[in-house]
Amino acid sequence: MTMNYGQVKKHWDSWAKEFGTSLRATTKSMTIKQLEIFALMKHLVPGSKILDVGCGNGYNGIAFIENIPNITVVGVDYSKEMIENAILNAQKLSQEQQKMIGFEVADVLTLPYNAEFDIVTTDRCIINLTDIDLQKKAIDNCCKALKQGGVFLMLENSQQTYRNQNDARAAVGLSKRNPPSFNLFFDEEIILPYCSSRGLDLLQIDDFGSLHDLMLYVILTAADPTKDHYDEPAIVKAAEVTMNLSAQGCGYPFGSFGQNRLYIFRKSTAETNG
Repeated sequence: MTMNYGQVKKHWDSWAKEFGTSLRATTKSMTIKQLEIFALMKHLVPGSKILDVGCGNGYNGIAFIENIPNITVVGVDYSKEMIENAILNAQKLSQEQQKMIGFEVADVLTLPYNAEFDIVTTDRCIINLTDIDLQKKAIDNCCKALKQGGVFLMLENSQQTYRNQNDARAAVGLSKRNPPSFNLFFDEEIILPYCSSRGLDLLQIDDFGSLHDLMLYVILTAADPTKDHYDEPAIVKAAEVTMNLSAQGCGYPFGSFGQNRLYIFRKSTAETNG
């Protein structure tokens, strides 16, 4: 049964308390987190002011500060415990780097920003709103926080590519996977036209997780369905191949089988009604 808004928040508060500053508070796999950060950072511009919405315990924003020069990052999350852990994680940064990043408790449904940021990012944040109207409201608030001409990097899970992944599982005799009860994966047939109606021009979609997910959820699981395969050497190599090929200008050449996709938008026109 799908959780409602309050239940989902309790879930993340619980994980924040249980896992603290560990990556496990937001994901089971270091390799997919590496791929997510890599995919996002390809579109970050030195000197930008960045809003990281649904920042969890801070892994993305901290990586941005460590790797992209002269940026400032504001990370927000509706879980007070997550923000407390993000502040602790940021203590590993140098004193100068710590001045360039801050964390605040804020809900994507009530973001207090208006045209303040060059780049807004989400990473499996909006799918935690298990109602399409709430997802639309979250997108509106992210768009509002952007300056005109700013870039919205929306890394979220897709129903369409998830179906592709389940088709691949069926092809090797595996049962289909179902999304967790605290998520509503994007229906692109609804979400992408809505983004366009709000003045967000879709520039491209990056399928950075396809090889990773094919290996993790299809090939290795078919070879040995009795165990999880997170961060096994083959998964690590799948991530390495993906990042190296992309860095060499080859894009992400492994199809659309990853449950995560990165949607890259530019705020370039006034939003329309409806």
